[in-house]
Parts: sequence; C-alpha cells; structure tokens
Amino acid sequence: QASNPSPSGEPKMPKSRINPWIVVGLCFAVLSIAMSARQSVSIMTDEWVKTLGWSKTFIGSGQSLAFVMVAIFSPIIGNLADRFGARAMLSAGLCVISIAFLSFALFPVAGLYIVGYGIIGGIGFAAANMHLISTALAKLFDKNRGLATGIANSGATAGQFITVPLLTIGLTHFSWRWSLALVGVACLAMAVIIWIMLK
Repeated sequence: QASNPSPSGEPKMPKSRINPWIVVGLCFAVLSIAMSARQSVSIMTDEWVKTLGWSKTFIGSGQSLAFVMVAIFSPIIGNLADRFGARAMLSAGLCVISIAFLSFALFPVAGLYIVGYGIIGGIGFAAANMHLISTALAKLFDKNRGLATGIANSGATAGQFITVPLLTIGLTHFSWRWSLALVGVACLAMAVIIWIMLK
C-alpha cells in the first residue's frame, strides 16, 4: 500500500506500531544470543573431549562446517529476505538454531553434532545475522539509520560480554546439555518476539 503524500509532495514514512529504538534493542539481543550460540562450541570443547571422548580436531571440524554454511547460505537467505521480508527470515533462522541446539542437547551423538550444529545450525546462523538486522532496520528508520544499525549490530560482539558468561556459568553449575538447551529455548523465545514485534 502506497504511503500518503506529504504537503511537500514526498511520501510519508508509515507509522510503526512500536518505537523503532525498541526494535534496535531487540535486534541487539538477537545477535547477542545467535553469536553466543555460534561461539558455544569454543566454550564446550574441553567438556566434550572429557565427557564424549571426541577429539578437538573433530569438534573444530563441526565448527568449520558451520562457518562454511554461513558463507554459502548468507546470499541465498538475503535473496529470500528480499522476497519474504527480514522479519520472516530472522524468525526462521532463530527457530532453526533452536531446533539444532535442542536436538543435540537431547541426543549428543557425533552425527547429530555435524548435521545439527554444523549444517542446520550453520543455516540458522546465516539467517540470524547482521545483514538481515540491517535490512530490517533500514525499513524503520529514515533518520539516524547508521546509528541504529551500528547499535544493533554491536550485539554480535558487545552483547557476548553478557551472554557468553551466562553460558559459562550454566556449564559450570549445571551441565553443557542444559546450557545448550537453554540457548535453544532462548532462540525460540526470541523468534516469537521478533515475529510479533516486527509485524
């Protein structure tokens, strides 16, 4: 639906149902959680070597596979976002990460680590990523767009100062399986929030 023109003849920006800066905070949280999930392997490596008997080379190969999937699927998901919207792809990516982590937490076997984290999780990481955050915010801001995008994308790094220690505490006081399950639940909850708030 076309925007109503202003007296000057230029189209008005449609009013958002939510303060755009709240969306910036949500996007910051999305990247904090998604990037912490992606880095969780580094935190869990020693524990998996000890409890599962896996080698660090095998664990690193799963992490490398996830990075390869991000590289392959980022352009594809970007194209899908042009067709279906960043909201849909962000929510889908978070759901995919949730499925990957919950599945592996329930069934910690080598094959599911490679398929779940490396392949499925890698696709989710490609979707819940900075390029879709930038796309989502570009439609909400006509001023201060660079500032909003910079704040939201800083969740990929600064946000981990909050989420990674929480993940480490979970590993120390509970177990790595509970920690990954909580990451999966957090991703699922964030997917629902993004789907509702960016409507």
